[in-house]
Amino acid sequence: MKNNISYNLRALRESHNLTQENIADVLNMSRSTYAYYEIGKHSPSVDTVNTLAKIYNVSIDQIISSDFVLRAPEIPYKTMELQYFDELTEDEREIIIKYRVMSEQDKEQIKKQVKELK
Repeated sequence: MKNNISYNLRALRESHNLTQENIADVLNMSRSTYAYYEIGKHSPSVDTVNTLAKIYNVSIDQIISSDFVLRAPEIPYKTMELQYFDELTEDEREIIIKYRVMSEQDKEQIKKQVKELK
């Protein structure tokens, strides 16, 4: 299972054109700690896997499954969402990643603030 998780984490990160540093920042850990997940040296906690699933907008099962295939370098699993994600600036990506891991209450506050800016 560790190899599936590490492979899937790297493939998901690369398919979103994110760096290990981007993900580590959201997870509040060092880049090297996150890198250990991708090389299979350490396994992420259940909470961390849950947060990663939110970041990538996939299920926990997809992260841990050997059936979930994102193959590099061709990465045939390119949805419209991922294609659009490629076009975002670094700041926009960071906002989306942080939004995905917020509580529902925080998301509602953000939406309210954005509507007030219009």
